[in-house]
Amino acid sequence: MAEPRNRKPDLAALSLAELRELQGEIGTLIIAKEKAEKAALAAEIENLAKERGFAVADILPLFPGLAPAHAPEKQKAKTTKGRGTVPAKYRNPADEAQTWSGRGRQPVWLQAHLAGGGKLEDVSIPAAAE
Repeated sequence: MAEPRNRKPDLAALSLAELRELQGEIGTLIIAKEKAEKAALAAEIENLAKERGFAVADILPLFPGLAPAHAPEKQKAKTTKGRGTVPAKYRNPADEAQTWSGRGRQPVWLQAHLAGGGKLEDVSIPAAAE
């Protein structure tokens, strides 16, 4: 009889370096899978709407909490007016291209780091000397 496919690996047997490498790979994989699943769901919704004789735009008003992805520029400018870019304060040690300013939702890689017992100080970017 074959072993179950969804058996979890023994993470306790991995070294710290291997766990950190895996952490970065998992964060990247989660982002890619989320994007793929969202695209598949959007295609399913579009097909279901077409089967019933509607366009997705026809049913969007039924979901008042959803903002259209293609909001007019006037609304976008209004919500971002007066805001500049914020420098990154935290960097993913497994992938230095991934940073976070400390504002908004925490990225997946940071959530995984904190869940694993890490601290924000571990991934903070040193402030430039003034």
